[in-house]
Amino acid sequence: MRIVNRITGALILEIDSLVAADLRGADLRNASLSGADLRCADLSGAILSDADLRNASLIDANLSGADLCGANLSGANLYRANLRGADLRNADLREAHLIDAILSGADLRNAILSDADLRNASLIDANLRNASLIGANLSGANLSGANLSDANLRHANLSDANLIGAFLSGADLRNASLIDANLSGADLCGANLSGANLYRANLSDADLRDANLSDANLSDANLRTVIGNMREIKSLHCDTWQITYTSDRMTIGCQSHPIADWFTFDDDTIYRMHTDALLWWKKWKPILRSIIDTSPAI
Repeated sequence: MRIVNRITGALILEIDSLVAADLRGADLRNASLSGADLRCADLSGAILSDADLRNASLIDANLSGADLCGANLSGANLYRANLRGADLRNADLREAHLIDAILSGADLRNAILSDADLRNASLIDANLRNASLIGANLSGANLSGANLSDANLRHANLSDANLIGAFLSGADLRNASLIDANLSGADLCGANLSGANLYRANLSDADLRDANLSDANLSDANLRTVIGNMREIKSLHCDTWQITYTSDRMTIGCQSHPIADWFTFDDDTIYRMHTDALLWWKKWKPILRSIIDTSPAI
Protein backbone atom coordinates (compact mmCIF):
# COMPACT_ATOMS: atom_id res chain seq x y z
CA MET A 1 0.00 0.00 0.00
CA ARG A 2 1.49 3.32 -1.12
CA ILE A 3 0.32 6.38 0.83
CA VAL A 4 0.94 9.59 -1.05
CA ASN A 5 0.48 13.28 -0.36
CA ARG A 6 -2.80 14.13 -2.08
CA ILE A 7 -1.51 17.62 -2.94
CA THR A 8 2.07 17.00 -4.10
CA GLY A 9 1.82 13.31 -5.03
CA ALA A 10 4.97 12.58 -3.04
CA LEU A 11 5.27 9.18 -1.35
CA ILE A 12 4.59 9.38 2.38
CA LEU A 13 4.66 5.72 3.35
CA GLU A 14 4.71 2.29 1.75
CA ILE A 15 3.33 -0.64 3.73
CA ASP A 16 1.99 -4.09 2.83
CA SER A 17 -1.34 -3.74 4.64
CA LEU A 18 -3.04 -1.09 6.69
CA VAL A 19 -5.22 -3.53 8.63
CA ALA A 20 -3.98 -3.51 12.23
CA ALA A 21 -1.02 -1.40 11.07
CA ASP A 22 1.15 0.29 13.67
CA LEU A 23 1.04 3.94 12.63
CA ARG A 24 1.49 5.50 16.02
CA GLY A 25 2.67 9.11 15.70
CA ALA A 26 2.97 8.81 11.90
CA ASP A 27 3.01 12.02 9.88
CA LEU A 28 0.20 11.48 7.38
CA ARG A 29 -0.85 15.06 6.81
CA ASN A 30 -2.55 15.57 3.44
CA ALA A 31 -2.41 11.79 2.88
CA SER A 32 -4.69 10.27 0.26
CA LEU A 33 -6.45 7.45 2.12
CA SER A 34 -9.86 7.52 0.51
CA GLY A 35 -11.48 4.07 0.83
CA ALA A 36 -8.49 2.69 2.75
CA ASP A 37 -8.91 -0.35 5.00
CA LEU A 38 -7.57 0.75 8.38
CA ARG A 39 -9.46 -1.66 10.57
CA CYS A 40 -7.85 -2.08 13.99
CA ALA A 41 -4.98 0.20 12.96
CA ASP A 42 -3.13 2.05 15.71
CA LEU A 43 -3.05 5.71 14.70
CA SER A 44 -2.75 7.12 18.19
CA GLY A 45 -0.98 10.46 18.11
CA ALA A 46 -0.78 10.37 14.32
CA ILE A 47 -0.87 13.59 12.28
CA LEU A 48 -3.70 13.29 9.77
CA SER A 49 -4.51 16.95 9.33
CA ASP A 50 -6.21 17.64 5.98
CA ALA A 51 -6.00 13.94 5.08
CA ASP A 52 -8.52 12.42 2.66
CA LEU A 53 -10.20 9.54 4.52
CA ARG A 54 -13.49 9.53 2.65
CA ASN A 55 -15.29 6.18 2.97
CA ALA A 56 -12.29 4.69 4.77
CA SER A 57 -12.85 1.75 7.12
CA LEU A 58 -11.57 2.63 10.59
CA ILE A 59 -13.53 0.03 12.53
CA ASP A 60 -11.92 -0.51 15.97
CA ALA A 61 -9.07 1.83 15.02
CA ASN A 62 -7.17 3.69 17.71
CA LEU A 63 -7.07 7.40 16.86
CA SER A 64 -6.68 8.67 20.41
CA GLY A 65 -4.88 11.99 20.49
CA ALA A 66 -4.63 12.06 16.70
CA ASP A 67 -4.54 15.33 14.76
CA LEU A 68 -7.42 15.14 12.29
CA CYS A 69 -7.88 18.87 11.94
CA GLY A 70 -9.51 19.61 8.57
CA ALA A 71 -9.54 15.92 7.58
CA ASN A 72 -12.24 14.61 5.25
CA LEU A 73 -13.90 11.62 6.92
CA SER A 74 -17.22 11.84 5.12
CA GLY A 75 -18.83 8.41 4.84
CA ALA A 76 -16.02 6.82 6.87
CA ASN A 77 -16.79 3.82 9.08
CA LEU A 78 -15.54 4.58 12.59
CA TYR A 79 -17.55 1.93 14.40
CA ARG A 80 -16.09 1.46 17.90
CA ALA A 81 -13.12 3.67 16.97
CA ASN A 82 -11.21 5.33 19.81
CA LEU A 83 -11.00 9.07 19.14
CA ARG A 84 -10.47 10.10 22.74
CA GLY A 85 -8.85 13.54 22.89
CA ALA A 86 -8.49 13.72 19.10
CA ASP A 87 -8.33 17.08 17.31
CA LEU A 88 -11.20 17.11 14.80
CA ARG A 89 -11.59 20.83 14.38
CA ASN A 90 -13.11 21.69 11.00
CA ALA A 91 -13.18 18.00 10.06
CA ASP A 92 -15.81 16.77 7.59
CA LEU A 93 -17.67 13.81 9.11
CA ARG A 94 -20.83 14.01 7.04
CA GLU A 95 -22.67 10.66 7.01
CA ALA A 96 -19.83 9.07 8.96
CA HIS A 97 -20.59 5.93 10.99
CA LEU A 98 -19.59 6.54 14.59
CA ILE A 99 -21.75 4.02 16.41
CA ASP A 100 -20.22 3.17 19.82
CA ALA A 101 -17.23 5.39 19.03
CA ILE A 102 -15.27 7.01 21.87
CA LEU A 103 -14.96 10.76 21.39
CA SER A 104 -14.58 11.78 25.02
CA GLY A 105 -12.61 15.00 25.32
CA ALA A 106 -12.32 15.33 21.54
CA ASP A 107 -12.16 18.79 19.96
CA LEU A 108 -14.89 18.97 17.32
CA ARG A 109 -15.24 22.72 17.07
CA ASN A 110 -16.69 23.73 13.68
CA ALA A 111 -16.77 20.10 12.56
CA ILE A 112 -19.42 18.99 10.08
CA LEU A 113 -21.36 15.95 11.37
CA SER A 114 -24.55 16.35 9.36
CA ASP A 115 -26.44 13.03 9.06
CA ALA A 116 -23.67 11.23 10.96
CA ASP A 117 -24.61 8.14 12.95
CA LEU A 118 -23.42 8.60 16.54
CA ARG A 119 -25.72 6.16 18.28
CA ASN A 120 -24.41 5.23 21.73
CA ALA A 121 -21.21 7.16 21.12
CA SER A 122 -19.30 8.55 24.09
CA LEU A 123 -18.82 12.32 23.79
CA ILE A 124 -18.22 13.10 27.46
CA ASP A 125 -16.67 16.58 27.81
CA ALA A 126 -16.22 16.83 24.04
CA ASN A 127 -16.05 20.32 22.51
CA LEU A 128 -18.66 20.64 19.74
CA ARG A 129 -18.99 24.39 19.76
CA ASN A 130 -20.33 25.66 16.41
CA ALA A 131 -20.41 22.11 15.05
CA SER A 132 -23.02 21.19 12.43
CA LEU A 133 -25.04 18.15 13.51
CA ILE A 134 -28.08 18.66 11.29
CA GLY A 135 -30.02 15.40 11.10
CA ALA A 136 -27.37 13.50 13.10
CA ASN A 137 -28.42 10.41 15.03
CA LEU A 138 -27.22 10.80 18.63
CA SER A 139 -29.74 8.50 20.26
CA GLY A 140 -28.31 6.95 23.41
CA ALA A 141 -25.12 9.00 23.10
CA ASN A 142 -23.33 10.20 26.24
CA LEU A 143 -22.84 13.95 25.93
CA SER A 144 -22.54 14.74 29.62
CA GLY A 145 -20.50 17.88 30.14
CA ALA A 146 -20.10 18.37 26.39
CA ASN A 147 -19.90 21.87 24.93
CA LEU A 148 -22.57 22.24 22.24
CA SER A 149 -22.83 26.00 22.45
CA ASP A 150 -24.04 27.50 19.16
CA ALA A 151 -24.09 24.02 17.59
CA ASN A 152 -26.62 23.30 14.83
CA LEU A 153 -28.71 20.30 15.91
CA ARG A 154 -31.77 20.87 13.75
CA HIS A 155 -33.73 17.65 13.22
CA ALA A 156 -31.11 15.72 15.20
CA ASN A 157 -32.16 12.58 17.08
CA LEU A 158 -31.13 12.94 20.73
CA SER A 159 -33.63 10.50 22.18
CA ASP A 160 -32.32 8.76 25.32
CA ALA A 161 -29.16 10.87 25.12
CA ASN A 162 -27.27 11.79 28.28
CA LEU A 163 -26.87 15.57 28.27
CA ILE A 164 -26.36 16.03 32.00
CA GLY A 165 -24.55 19.32 32.58
CA ALA A 166 -24.09 19.89 28.85
CA PHE A 167 -23.60 23.41 27.50
CA LEU A 168 -26.22 24.14 24.83
CA SER A 169 -26.45 27.90 25.07
CA GLY A 170 -27.40 29.37 21.71
CA ALA A 171 -27.75 25.91 20.15
CA ASP A 172 -30.21 25.37 17.29
CA LEU A 173 -32.42 22.43 18.32
CA ARG A 174 -35.37 23.17 16.09
CA ASN A 175 -37.49 20.05 15.53
CA ALA A 176 -34.93 17.91 17.33
CA SER A 177 -36.07 14.73 19.07
CA LEU A 178 -35.19 14.77 22.77
CA ILE A 179 -37.59 12.05 23.87
CA ASP A 180 -36.43 10.60 27.21
CA ALA A 181 -33.23 12.67 27.00
CA ASN A 182 -31.54 13.60 30.28
CA LEU A 183 -30.90 17.35 30.28
CA SER A 184 -30.51 17.67 34.04
CA GLY A 185 -28.42 20.72 34.86
CA ALA A 186 -27.94 21.57 31.17
CA ASP A 187 -27.35 25.17 30.08
CA LEU A 188 -29.96 25.92 27.42
CA CYS A 189 -29.86 29.70 27.69
CA GLY A 190 -30.91 31.23 24.40
CA ALA A 191 -31.27 27.82 22.72
CA ASN A 192 -33.83 27.46 19.93
CA LEU A 193 -36.05 24.48 20.79
CA SER A 194 -39.02 25.44 18.65
CA GLY A 195 -40.85 22.33 17.50
CA ALA A 196 -38.55 20.08 19.56
CA ASN A 197 -39.97 16.91 21.08
CA LEU A 198 -39.12 16.86 24.80
CA TYR A 199 -41.58 14.13 25.73
CA ARG A 200 -40.51 12.61 29.08
CA ALA A 201 -37.24 14.57 28.95
CA ASN A 202 -35.53 15.31 32.25
CA LEU A 203 -35.05 19.07 32.50
CA SER A 204 -34.53 19.22 36.26
CA ASP A 205 -32.15 22.03 37.24
CA ALA A 206 -31.75 23.02 33.58
CA ASP A 207 -31.40 26.71 32.67
CA LEU A 208 -33.86 27.73 29.94
CA ARG A 209 -33.58 31.49 30.23
CA ASP A 210 -34.35 33.16 26.87
CA ALA A 211 -34.84 29.76 25.20
CA ASN A 212 -37.36 29.49 22.37
CA LEU A 213 -39.85 26.71 23.19
CA SER A 214 -42.59 27.64 20.75
CA ASP A 215 -44.51 24.52 19.62
CA ALA A 216 -42.18 22.30 21.68
CA ASN A 217 -43.68 19.13 23.15
CA LEU A 218 -43.18 19.21 26.93
CA SER A 219 -45.57 16.38 27.75
CA ASP A 220 -44.50 14.47 30.88
CA ALA A 221 -41.18 16.33 30.97
CA ASN A 222 -39.51 16.59 34.38
CA LEU A 223 -39.47 20.32 35.14
CA ARG A 224 -38.42 20.09 38.77
CA THR A 225 -36.31 23.11 39.82
CA VAL A 226 -35.88 24.19 36.20
CA ILE A 227 -35.18 27.85 35.45
CA GLY A 228 -37.90 28.68 32.97
CA ASN A 229 -37.85 30.88 29.91
CA MET A 230 -40.78 32.78 31.45
CA ARG A 231 -42.96 32.11 28.44
CA GLU A 232 -43.76 28.43 27.95
CA ILE A 233 -42.19 27.54 31.30
CA LYS A 234 -42.45 29.92 34.23
CA SER A 235 -40.57 29.45 37.47
CA LEU A 236 -40.52 31.07 40.88
CA HIS A 237 -39.47 30.25 44.43
CA CYS A 238 -41.96 30.50 47.29
CA ASP A 239 -40.42 29.86 50.69
CA THR A 240 -39.78 26.11 50.94
CA TRP A 241 -40.38 25.00 47.37
CA GLN A 242 -39.66 26.06 43.83
CA ILE A 243 -42.62 26.19 41.49
CA THR A 244 -42.63 25.73 37.74
CA TYR A 245 -45.68 25.81 35.55
CA THR A 246 -46.63 25.49 31.91
CA SER A 247 -49.94 26.30 30.26
CA ASP A 248 -51.56 23.24 31.84
CA ARG A 249 -49.26 21.72 34.46
CA MET A 250 -47.62 22.86 37.70
CA THR A 251 -44.70 21.32 39.55
CA ILE A 252 -44.15 22.11 43.23
CA GLY A 253 -41.11 20.39 44.64
CA CYS A 254 -41.30 16.79 43.47
CA GLN A 255 -45.05 16.87 42.85
CA SER A 256 -46.31 17.52 39.32
CA HIS A 257 -50.02 17.67 38.46
CA PRO A 258 -52.40 19.45 36.09
CA ILE A 259 -52.97 23.01 37.25
CA ALA A 260 -56.73 22.43 37.55
CA ASP A 261 -56.13 19.45 39.86
CA TRP A 262 -53.92 21.42 42.22
CA PHE A 263 -56.75 23.79 43.08
CA THR A 264 -59.26 21.00 43.70
CA PHE A 265 -57.08 18.80 45.94
CA ASP A 266 -58.48 18.38 49.44
CA ASP A 267 -56.40 18.96 52.58
CA ASP A 268 -55.70 15.26 53.08
CA THR A 269 -54.25 14.93 49.57
CA ILE A 270 -51.95 17.90 50.12
CA TYR A 271 -50.87 16.66 53.56
CA ARG A 272 -49.87 13.27 52.17
CA MET A 273 -47.45 14.98 49.77
CA HIS A 274 -45.30 16.33 52.62
CA THR A 275 -45.85 16.92 56.32
CA ASP A 276 -45.22 20.65 55.89
CA ALA A 277 -47.22 20.92 52.66
CA LEU A 278 -50.65 21.73 54.05
CA LEU A 279 -49.61 24.80 56.03
CA TRP A 280 -47.56 26.02 53.09
CA TRP A 281 -50.42 25.38 50.64
CA LYS A 282 -52.95 27.29 52.71
CA LYS A 283 -50.68 30.32 52.54
CA TRP A 284 -49.58 30.06 48.91
CA LYS A 285 -52.66 28.57 47.19
CA PRO A 286 -54.49 31.87 46.66
CA ILE A 287 -51.25 33.65 45.75
CA LEU A 288 -50.31 31.03 43.15
CA ARG A 289 -53.81 31.07 41.70
CA SER A 290 -53.54 34.84 41.31
CA ILE A 291 -50.06 34.61 39.76
CA ILE A 292 -51.13 31.99 37.21
CA ASP A 293 -54.31 33.87 36.34
CA THR A 294 -52.39 37.12 35.97
CA SER A 295 -49.35 35.72 34.17
CA PRO A 296 -50.21 32.38 32.53
CA ALA A 297 -47.65 30.38 30.60
CA ILE A 298 -48.32 30.38 26.87
